Amino acid sequence: MNDIAVFTIASTNYLAYARVLMQSIRKYHDDVDLHLVLADESEGQLEGSAEPFEIIEARSLGIPDFQRMAFRYDIVEFNTAVKPFAFRFFLQKGYKKVIYFDPDILLYHGLQDLFRLLDQYSIIVTPHMTVPLPVNDSCSPSEQSCLSSGTYNLGFLALSASKDANSFCDWWCEKCLTSCYCEVESGLFVDQKWINLVTAYWSSVHVLRHQGYNMAYWNLHERRLDGCLVNGAVPLVFFHFSGITLHDLNLISKYQNRFTLENRGDLAFLYQEYRGLLLAQGHEELKQIGYKYGRFKDGTLIGPVARRLYPAVAGNYTDPFDIGEESYHSLLKRKRLLEKPSAHMKFVQDVIADDIKKTTYRRWINTGFRILCGVIGIRLYHFLMNFLIENCLIRKHGFLIVDSPRGEREEP
Repeated sequence: MNDIAVFTIASTNYLAYARVLMQSIRKYHDDVDLHLVLADESEGQLEGSAEPFEIIEARSLGIPDFQRMAFRYDIVEFNTAVKPFAFRFFLQKGYKKVIYFDPDILLYHGLQDLFRLLDQYSIIVTPHMTVPLPVNDSCSPSEQSCLSSGTYNLGFLALSASKDANSFCDWWCEKCLTSCYCEVESGLFVDQKWINLVTAYWSSVHVLRHQGYNMAYWNLHERRLDGCLVNGAVPLVFFHFSGITLHDLNLISKYQNRFTLENRGDLAFLYQEYRGLLLAQGHEELKQIGYKYGRFKDGTLIGPVARRLYPAVAGNYTDPFDIGEESYHSLLKRKRLLEKPSAHMKFVQDVIADDIKKTTYRRWINTGFRILCGVIGIRLYHFLMNFLIENCLIRKHGFLIVDSPRGEREEP
Protein backbone atom coordinates (compact mmCIF):
# COMPACT_ATOMS: atom_id res chain seq x y z
CA MET A 1 0.00 0.00 0.00
CA ASN A 2 1.30 3.45 -0.93
CA ASP A 3 0.91 6.52 1.30
CA ILE A 4 -1.40 8.28 -1.18
CA ALA A 5 -4.85 7.18 -2.36
CA VAL A 6 -6.54 8.81 -5.34
CA PHE A 7 -10.15 7.92 -5.97
CA THR A 8 -13.18 8.77 -8.02
CA ILE A 9 -16.85 7.84 -7.70
CA ALA A 10 -19.06 6.66 -10.53
CA SER A 11 -21.94 4.38 -11.40
CA THR A 12 -21.39 1.70 -14.04
CA ASN A 13 -22.70 3.89 -16.85
CA TYR A 14 -19.82 6.33 -16.18
CA LEU A 15 -17.07 3.71 -16.16
CA ALA A 16 -15.43 5.04 -19.33
CA TYR A 17 -14.91 8.41 -17.63
CA ALA A 18 -13.31 6.72 -14.63
CA ARG A 19 -10.97 4.72 -16.86
CA VAL A 20 -9.79 7.80 -18.76
CA LEU A 21 -9.23 9.73 -15.52
CA MET A 22 -7.26 6.91 -13.93
CA GLN A 23 -5.10 6.41 -16.99
CA SER A 24 -4.20 10.11 -16.95
CA ILE A 25 -3.23 9.91 -13.27
CA ARG A 26 -1.11 6.79 -13.79
CA LYS A 27 0.71 8.58 -16.62
CA TYR A 28 2.24 10.93 -14.03
CA HIS A 29 2.21 8.84 -10.85
CA ASP A 30 3.09 5.20 -10.31
CA ASP A 31 3.45 5.72 -6.55
CA VAL A 32 -0.23 6.24 -5.68
CA ASP A 33 -3.06 3.75 -5.21
CA LEU A 34 -6.01 4.25 -7.55
CA HIS A 35 -9.58 3.40 -6.55
CA LEU A 36 -13.03 3.58 -8.10
CA VAL A 37 -15.83 3.75 -5.56
CA LEU A 38 -18.72 2.22 -7.48
CA ALA A 39 -21.98 3.95 -6.54
CA ASP A 40 -23.79 0.96 -7.97
CA GLU A 41 -23.54 -2.84 -7.90
CA SER A 42 -21.52 -4.54 -10.63
CA GLU A 43 -23.54 -7.81 -10.53
CA GLY A 44 -20.78 -9.57 -12.42
CA GLN A 45 -20.66 -6.99 -15.22
CA LEU A 46 -17.26 -5.63 -14.20
CA GLU A 47 -14.01 -7.51 -13.88
CA GLY A 48 -12.06 -5.53 -11.32
CA SER A 49 -8.78 -7.31 -12.05
CA ALA A 50 -8.92 -6.03 -15.63
CA GLU A 51 -9.04 -2.38 -14.57
CA PRO A 52 -6.06 -0.14 -13.71
CA PHE A 53 -7.64 0.58 -10.32
CA GLU A 54 -9.32 -1.18 -7.43
CA ILE A 55 -13.12 -1.25 -7.50
CA ILE A 56 -14.86 -0.77 -4.15
CA GLU A 57 -18.65 -0.91 -4.11
CA ALA A 58 -20.27 1.86 -2.08
CA ARG A 59 -22.11 -0.70 0.05
CA SER A 60 -18.66 -1.77 1.39
CA LEU A 61 -17.84 1.65 2.86
CA GLY A 62 -19.62 1.04 6.15
CA ILE A 63 -22.44 3.51 5.51
CA PRO A 64 -25.18 3.12 8.17
CA ASP A 65 -28.67 2.35 6.82
CA PHE A 66 -27.17 1.92 3.37
CA GLN A 67 -30.36 0.73 1.66
CA ARG A 68 -32.30 3.74 2.92
CA MET A 69 -29.60 6.13 1.75
CA ALA A 70 -29.38 4.51 -1.70
CA PHE A 71 -33.14 4.85 -2.09
CA ARG A 72 -33.45 8.38 -0.72
CA TYR A 73 -31.22 9.88 -3.43
CA ASP A 74 -31.26 9.85 -7.21
CA ILE A 75 -28.13 8.73 -9.10
CA VAL A 76 -26.38 12.13 -9.00
CA GLU A 77 -27.21 12.75 -5.34
CA PHE A 78 -26.10 9.27 -4.35
CA ASN A 79 -22.78 9.53 -6.21
CA THR A 80 -22.03 12.69 -4.25
CA ALA A 81 -23.46 11.51 -0.93
CA VAL A 82 -21.00 8.61 -0.63
CA LYS A 83 -17.98 10.93 -1.02
CA PRO A 84 -17.34 11.75 2.66
CA PHE A 85 -17.79 8.09 3.59
CA ALA A 86 -15.18 7.15 0.97
CA PHE A 87 -12.74 9.70 2.38
CA ARG A 88 -13.26 8.33 5.88
CA PHE A 89 -12.85 4.76 4.59
CA PHE A 90 -9.46 5.49 3.00
CA LEU A 91 -8.18 7.48 5.98
CA GLN A 92 -9.16 4.63 8.29
CA LYS A 93 -7.26 2.22 6.03
CA GLY A 94 -4.12 4.16 6.88
CA TYR A 95 -3.51 6.40 3.87
CA LYS A 96 -1.65 9.59 4.76
CA LYS A 97 -3.09 11.60 1.85
CA VAL A 98 -6.40 11.06 0.08
CA ILE A 99 -7.38 12.91 -3.11
CA TYR A 100 -10.70 12.87 -4.91
CA PHE A 101 -11.39 13.74 -8.56
CA ASP A 102 -14.73 13.68 -10.37
CA PRO A 103 -14.63 11.08 -13.15
CA ASP A 104 -15.03 13.76 -15.86
CA ILE A 105 -11.56 15.18 -15.14
CA LEU A 106 -8.30 14.67 -17.02
CA LEU A 107 -4.81 15.28 -15.64
CA TYR A 108 -2.26 17.12 -17.77
CA HIS A 109 0.50 17.54 -15.17
CA GLY A 110 1.88 15.86 -12.09
CA LEU A 111 0.49 16.52 -8.61
CA GLN A 112 3.77 16.97 -6.73
CA ASP A 113 2.89 20.52 -5.64
CA LEU A 114 -0.42 19.26 -4.26
CA PHE A 115 1.35 16.49 -2.33
CA ARG A 116 3.62 19.11 -0.75
CA LEU A 117 0.64 21.26 0.23
CA LEU A 118 -0.87 18.24 1.96
CA ASP A 119 2.22 18.13 4.18
CA GLN A 120 1.11 21.54 5.52
CA TYR A 121 -2.70 21.45 5.38
CA SER A 122 -5.45 19.00 6.33
CA ILE A 123 -8.06 20.09 3.79
CA ILE A 124 -7.53 21.56 0.31
CA VAL A 125 -10.37 23.00 -1.82
CA THR A 126 -10.64 24.92 -5.09
CA PRO A 127 -13.09 27.81 -5.61
CA HIS A 128 -15.30 27.94 -8.68
CA MET A 129 -14.01 31.40 -9.54
CA THR A 130 -11.04 33.45 -8.39
CA VAL A 131 -11.79 36.58 -10.46
CA PRO A 132 -15.13 38.46 -10.53
CA LEU A 133 -17.22 38.26 -13.68
CA PRO A 134 -17.33 41.36 -15.90
CA VAL A 135 -19.86 44.02 -14.91
CA ASN A 136 -23.24 43.60 -16.67
CA ASP A 137 -22.41 40.03 -17.69
CA SER A 138 -25.78 38.25 -17.97
CA CYS A 139 -24.63 34.77 -19.00
CA SER A 140 -24.59 31.51 -17.08
CA PRO A 141 -23.10 30.55 -14.74
CA SER A 142 -23.33 33.78 -12.78
CA GLU A 143 -21.94 34.79 -9.42
CA GLN A 144 -25.46 34.33 -8.06
CA SER A 145 -25.53 30.75 -9.33
CA CYS A 146 -22.28 30.16 -7.43
CA LEU A 147 -24.08 31.37 -4.31
CA SER A 148 -26.68 28.68 -4.98
CA SER A 149 -24.35 25.81 -5.84
CA GLY A 150 -21.45 26.62 -3.52
CA THR A 151 -18.25 28.64 -3.40
CA TYR A 152 -16.02 25.60 -3.84
CA ASN A 153 -16.20 22.92 -6.50
CA LEU A 154 -16.28 19.42 -5.06
CA GLY A 155 -15.09 17.81 -8.27
CA PHE A 156 -11.79 17.97 -6.43
CA LEU A 157 -10.92 17.68 -2.75
CA ALA A 158 -7.76 16.60 -0.95
CA LEU A 159 -7.27 15.58 2.68
CA SER A 160 -4.26 14.57 4.75
CA ALA A 161 -4.52 12.29 7.75
CA SER A 162 -5.06 14.55 10.75
CA LYS A 163 -7.43 15.38 13.57
CA ASP A 164 -9.03 18.12 11.47
CA ALA A 165 -9.56 15.81 8.49
CA ASN A 166 -11.14 13.13 10.69
CA SER A 167 -13.53 15.52 12.43
CA PHE A 168 -14.38 17.12 9.07
CA CYS A 169 -15.23 13.71 7.58
CA ASP A 170 -17.42 12.76 10.54
CA TRP A 171 -19.35 16.04 10.26
CA TRP A 172 -19.68 15.78 6.48
CA CYS A 173 -20.82 12.15 6.65
CA GLU A 174 -23.59 13.13 9.03
CA LYS A 175 -24.79 15.83 6.63
CA CYS A 176 -24.66 13.65 3.51
CA LEU A 177 -26.42 10.72 5.13
CA THR A 178 -29.79 12.51 5.03
CA SER A 179 -29.22 15.99 3.54
CA CYS A 180 -27.42 15.57 0.22
CA TYR A 181 -30.25 16.75 -2.00
CA CYS A 182 -29.95 18.72 -5.22
CA GLU A 183 -32.34 21.35 -3.91
CA VAL A 184 -31.20 24.93 -4.41
CA GLU A 185 -34.65 26.08 -3.32
CA SER A 186 -33.90 24.78 0.20
CA GLY A 187 -30.29 25.97 0.25
CA LEU A 188 -28.85 22.54 -0.56
CA PHE A 189 -26.73 21.50 -3.51
CA VAL A 190 -25.75 17.86 -2.97
CA ASP A 191 -22.51 17.45 -0.96
CA GLN A 192 -21.04 20.70 -2.26
CA LYS A 193 -22.95 23.45 -0.47
CA TRP A 194 -21.93 22.12 2.95
CA ILE A 195 -18.30 22.90 2.12
CA ASN A 196 -19.04 26.64 2.26
CA LEU A 197 -18.66 26.18 6.02
CA VAL A 198 -15.32 24.38 5.98
CA THR A 199 -13.10 27.48 6.24
CA ALA A 200 -15.12 28.66 9.23
CA TYR A 201 -15.13 25.35 11.12
CA TRP A 202 -11.54 24.13 10.55
CA SER A 203 -8.29 26.09 10.62
CA SER A 204 -6.01 23.79 8.62
CA VAL A 205 -7.71 24.56 5.29
CA HIS A 206 -6.03 25.78 2.11
CA VAL A 207 -8.00 27.46 -0.67
CA LEU A 208 -6.03 26.53 -3.78
CA ARG A 209 -6.31 29.40 -6.26
CA HIS A 210 -3.68 28.09 -8.70
CA GLN A 211 -5.35 28.60 -12.09
CA GLY A 212 -4.10 25.32 -13.48
CA TYR A 213 -6.20 23.38 -10.96
CA ASN A 214 -9.82 22.62 -11.76
CA MET A 215 -10.07 24.67 -14.96
CA ALA A 216 -13.66 24.28 -16.16
CA TYR A 217 -16.60 26.05 -17.77
CA TRP A 218 -17.30 28.13 -14.66
CA ASN A 219 -13.92 29.89 -14.68
CA LEU A 220 -13.23 30.28 -18.42
CA HIS A 221 -13.73 34.04 -18.14
CA GLU A 222 -10.48 34.20 -16.16
CA ARG A 223 -8.44 31.43 -17.82
CA ARG A 224 -7.19 30.79 -21.36
CA LEU A 225 -4.91 28.06 -22.65
CA ASP A 226 -1.68 28.67 -24.49
CA GLY A 227 -0.58 25.15 -25.29
CA CYS A 228 -0.40 23.52 -21.85
CA LEU A 229 -0.05 26.81 -20.00
CA VAL A 230 -2.93 28.70 -18.39
CA ASN A 231 -2.77 32.41 -19.17
CA GLY A 232 0.76 31.81 -20.43
CA ALA A 233 1.99 31.55 -16.85
CA VAL A 234 1.18 28.30 -15.02
CA PRO A 235 0.82 24.68 -16.20
CA LEU A 236 -2.62 23.17 -16.72
CA VAL A 237 -2.75 20.53 -13.99
CA PHE A 238 -6.26 19.20 -14.61
CA PHE A 239 -9.28 20.18 -16.68
CA HIS A 240 -12.81 19.43 -15.51
CA PHE A 241 -15.09 18.56 -18.46
CA SER A 242 -18.25 19.03 -16.42
CA GLY A 243 -21.42 19.05 -18.53
CA ILE A 244 -19.68 17.94 -21.73
CA THR A 245 -22.05 16.85 -24.51
CA LEU A 246 -20.22 14.37 -26.72
CA HIS A 247 -22.50 14.84 -29.73
CA ASP A 248 -22.06 18.64 -29.61
CA LEU A 249 -18.68 19.62 -28.23
CA ASN A 250 -19.24 23.22 -29.34
CA LEU A 251 -21.44 23.77 -26.27
CA ILE A 252 -18.40 23.24 -24.01
CA SER A 253 -20.88 22.45 -21.22
CA LYS A 254 -24.65 22.09 -21.08
CA TYR A 255 -24.53 24.17 -17.91
CA GLN A 256 -23.19 27.38 -19.46
CA ASN A 257 -23.92 29.76 -22.36
CA ARG A 258 -20.99 32.19 -22.12
CA PHE A 259 -18.60 30.49 -24.54
CA THR A 260 -18.51 27.98 -27.39
CA LEU A 261 -15.58 26.19 -28.95
CA GLU A 262 -16.03 28.54 -31.90
CA ASN A 263 -14.91 31.50 -29.78
CA ARG A 264 -12.68 29.45 -27.47
CA GLY A 265 -10.46 27.74 -29.99
CA ASP A 266 -7.82 27.28 -27.29
CA LEU A 267 -10.00 24.49 -25.86
CA ALA A 268 -10.88 22.68 -29.09
CA PHE A 269 -8.04 20.17 -29.02
CA LEU A 270 -8.72 19.25 -25.38
CA TYR A 271 -12.37 18.53 -26.06
CA GLN A 272 -11.77 16.58 -29.25
CA GLU A 273 -9.06 14.48 -27.64
CA TYR A 274 -11.20 13.83 -24.56
CA ARG A 275 -14.18 12.66 -26.61
CA GLY A 276 -11.90 10.25 -28.47
CA LEU A 277 -10.56 8.84 -25.22
CA LEU A 278 -14.07 8.25 -23.84
CA LEU A 279 -15.30 6.53 -26.99
CA ALA A 280 -12.20 4.33 -27.08
CA GLN A 281 -13.04 3.18 -23.53
CA GLY A 282 -16.52 2.02 -24.58
CA HIS A 283 -18.61 4.91 -23.32
CA GLU A 284 -21.40 4.39 -25.88
CA GLU A 285 -21.94 0.83 -24.67
CA LEU A 286 -21.37 1.45 -20.97
CA LYS A 287 -23.81 4.37 -20.76
CA GLN A 288 -26.64 1.95 -21.57
CA ILE A 289 -26.07 -0.12 -18.43
CA GLY A 290 -28.87 0.36 -15.90
CA TYR A 291 -28.40 1.78 -12.42
CA LYS A 292 -28.91 -0.85 -9.72
CA TYR A 293 -30.55 1.60 -7.31
CA GLY A 294 -32.81 3.08 -9.96
CA ARG A 295 -35.48 0.33 -9.79
CA PHE A 296 -37.56 -1.60 -7.34
CA LYS A 297 -36.83 -5.34 -7.14
CA ASP A 298 -39.44 -6.09 -9.80
CA GLY A 299 -37.71 -3.76 -12.26
CA THR A 300 -40.14 -0.85 -11.86
CA LEU A 301 -38.42 2.53 -12.19
CA ILE A 302 -38.21 4.54 -8.98
CA GLY A 303 -39.58 8.02 -9.61
CA PRO A 304 -38.39 11.23 -7.94
CA VAL A 305 -41.57 11.59 -5.87
CA ALA A 306 -41.12 8.10 -4.41
CA ARG A 307 -37.61 9.04 -3.31
CA ARG A 308 -38.64 12.38 -1.81
CA LEU A 309 -41.59 10.95 0.14
CA TYR A 310 -39.66 7.99 1.52
CA PRO A 311 -38.08 9.79 4.54
CA ALA A 312 -41.58 10.40 5.94
CA VAL A 313 -42.08 6.65 6.41
CA ALA A 314 -38.51 5.29 6.32
CA GLY A 315 -38.74 4.01 9.88
CA ASN A 316 -41.24 1.39 8.74
CA TYR A 317 -39.43 0.18 5.60
CA THR A 318 -35.83 -0.91 6.10
CA ASP A 319 -35.61 -2.20 2.51
CA PRO A 320 -37.46 0.34 0.35
CA PHE A 321 -36.57 -1.58 -2.83
CA ASP A 322 -38.76 -4.51 -1.74
CA ILE A 323 -42.09 -5.18 -3.51
CA GLY A 324 -43.93 -7.42 -1.02
CA GLU A 325 -47.41 -6.82 0.39
CA GLU A 326 -46.06 -4.84 3.36
CA SER A 327 -43.49 -2.92 1.32
CA TYR A 328 -42.99 0.76 0.56
CA HIS A 329 -43.75 -0.10 -3.06
CA SER A 330 -47.12 -1.49 -1.96
CA LEU A 331 -47.83 1.66 0.07
CA LEU A 332 -47.11 3.87 -2.94
CA LYS A 333 -49.39 1.73 -5.08
CA ARG A 334 -52.18 1.87 -2.51
CA LYS A 335 -51.88 5.67 -2.26
CA ARG A 336 -51.77 5.97 -6.08
CA LEU A 337 -48.36 7.56 -5.85
CA LEU A 338 -46.44 4.99 -7.87
CA GLU A 339 -44.96 6.90 -10.79
CA LYS A 340 -45.07 5.51 -14.29
CA PRO A 341 -43.65 6.76 -17.59
CA SER A 342 -46.33 8.70 -19.42
CA ALA A 343 -47.01 11.19 -22.17
CA HIS A 344 -47.17 13.86 -19.49
CA MET A 345 -43.42 13.55 -18.86
CA LYS A 346 -42.73 13.87 -22.58
CA PHE A 347 -44.78 17.08 -22.49
CA VAL A 348 -42.78 18.42 -19.53
CA GLN A 349 -39.46 17.56 -21.20
CA ASP A 350 -40.56 19.29 -24.42
CA VAL A 351 -41.49 22.45 -22.52
CA ILE A 352 -38.17 22.46 -20.65
CA ALA A 353 -36.21 22.08 -23.89
CA ASP A 354 -38.20 24.56 -25.97
CA ASP A 355 -37.81 28.22 -24.96
CA ILE A 356 -40.81 29.30 -27.04
CA LYS A 357 -43.10 26.74 -25.39
CA LYS A 358 -41.68 27.65 -22.00
CA THR A 359 -42.49 31.33 -22.58
CA THR A 360 -46.01 30.49 -23.74
CA TYR A 361 -46.85 28.33 -20.74
CA ARG A 362 -45.27 30.80 -18.36
CA ARG A 363 -47.59 33.46 -19.79
CA TRP A 364 -50.63 31.21 -19.22
CA ILE A 365 -49.55 30.41 -15.66
CA ASN A 366 -48.95 34.09 -14.91
CA THR A 367 -52.45 34.87 -16.18
CA GLY A 368 -53.80 32.33 -13.70
CA PHE A 369 -51.84 33.96 -10.88
CA ARG A 370 -53.11 37.40 -11.92
CA ILE A 371 -56.70 36.16 -11.69
CA LEU A 372 -56.02 34.54 -8.32
CA CYS A 373 -54.54 37.80 -6.98
CA GLY A 374 -57.65 39.69 -8.11
CA VAL A 375 -59.93 37.18 -6.36
CA ILE A 376 -58.19 36.86 -2.97
CA GLY A 377 -56.50 40.29 -2.73
CA ILE A 378 -52.84 41.26 -2.68
CA ARG A 379 -52.22 40.68 1.06
CA LEU A 380 -53.54 37.12 1.03
CA TYR A 381 -51.81 36.52 -2.31
CA HIS A 382 -48.49 37.59 -0.77
CA PHE A 383 -49.04 35.23 2.16
CA LEU A 384 -49.90 32.37 -0.21
CA MET A 385 -46.74 32.89 -2.30
CA ASN A 386 -44.55 32.88 0.83
CA PHE A 387 -46.32 29.73 2.02
CA LEU A 388 -45.65 28.02 -1.31
CA ILE A 389 -41.96 28.96 -1.14
CA GLU A 390 -41.66 27.36 2.29
CA ASN A 391 -43.65 24.25 1.38
CA CYS A 392 -42.92 23.59 -2.28
CA LEU A 393 -40.52 20.71 -1.59
CA ILE A 394 -42.03 17.27 -2.14
CA ARG A 395 -40.03 16.12 0.91
CA LYS A 396 -42.37 18.27 3.00
CA HIS A 397 -45.46 16.56 1.58
CA GLY A 398 -45.33 13.48 3.75
CA PHE A 399 -49.05 13.96 4.39
CA LEU A 400 -49.58 12.41 0.94
CA ILE A 401 -48.34 9.08 2.17
CA VAL A 402 -48.75 9.02 5.96
CA ASP A 403 -52.06 7.43 6.94
CA SER A 404 -52.43 9.49 10.11
CA PRO A 405 -50.34 11.83 12.28
CA ARG A 406 -49.34 8.84 14.38
CA GLY A 407 -49.60 6.21 11.67
CA GLU A 408 -46.00 6.34 10.54
CA ARG A 409 -42.74 7.22 12.23
CA GLU A 410 -40.93 9.97 10.39
CA GLU A 411 -37.20 9.71 9.88
CA PRO A 412 -35.17 12.82 10.79
